Amino acid sequence: MAKTGVVGVLESKKPGKTIAIRADMDALPIAEQNDFDYISQNENVMHACGHDAHVAIALGTAKIISGFMDKISGNVKFIFQPAEEGLGGAALMIDEGALDNPDTDAIIALHVSPLLKSGQISVGTGPVMASPAEFDIIIKGRGGHAAQPHKSVNPISIGVNIINMFSSIIPKTLSPFKSAILSVTCFEAGNTYNVIPSQAVIKGTVRAFDRETHNVIQERMNSVIASMTSAEGADFSFSYNLGYPPVINNGEIAKLISNASKKILGEDNVVENPEPSMLAEDFSYYTLKVPGAIFNLGCSNPFEKNFHNLHSGKFNLDESCISVGMQILSQCVLDFLG
Repeated sequence: MAKTGVVGVLESKKPGKTIAIRADMDALPIAEQNDFDYISQNENVMHACGHDAHVAIALGTAKIISGFMDKISGNVKFIFQPAEEGLGGAALMIDEGALDNPDTDAIIALHVSPLLKSGQISVGTGPVMASPAEFDIIIKGRGGHAAQPHKSVNPISIGVNIINMFSSIIPKTLSPFKSAILSVTCFEAGNTYNVIPSQAVIKGTVRAFDRETHNVIQERMNSVIASMTSAEGADFSFSYNLGYPPVINNGEIAKLISNASKKILGEDNVVENPEPSMLAEDFSYYTLKVPGAIFNLGCSNPFEKNFHNLHSGKFNLDESCISVGMQILSQCVLDFLG
């Protein structure tokens, strides 16, 4: 038992390596819009990212593996981790010793994906998920009457120019072999018709696969903001807060997952080395410590064309994916521990 989450270990009587299975278990502050029997009983809280399925799959895998303990050499560790959704619970659990006693030799995880049908998986090698950053900008102008704009410094028009300039940062600054995204997601200023506000707030996110790229984008953003505000006689504040490291899948562990999945699903249902995702995952903290890999588990009904994506109030998974995930994780354990 850890302070932050729960760690359980199945120990074989034969000495050997230790493989860990991580299941994140937090929900999201989203109002559920489904109408079936098992919707969330807590207002504005729902499992819109499938973490409840991750827990069910890990528990089912533990039950399966418990029947094979006489056939394996080593240990299977189950890490039930809260606070993946933006809080970095993985780092806390590592600090509390989740990878220790016994020492972990490899770690695997899965994440349900509506972009794949149940009975399909995808797994990549190397950088597979991005490192996120959040930025906050405050443009400090001079408020006044809307009928006398020449006596004010309008932070709204400055903010619009800054946002427009942001769109050119990545293609003009980065090599075509580098991938990154800069998205403005919030622009707040003023609250009435005839008043020029004194300040405007801009927020957003940047996603990239390495710290160097983040540094380049941060520097360029600061240059754009400084130039635009200075030209109009305004001031500003700018913060750029880096989040999780990128998820780097170990080649050998990714191959373990791929081979195990092919035994269960057949080669045609295993997508290898898909395009890296700009989504972020704190599973990256584990892979900084031990060889590991995460894969996408299809969770859309194979007979339905439409689906609701992760973080939607109408998200719902095809429950047949749960047994598929249990089989794949169990096969990975058996293959890894012999």
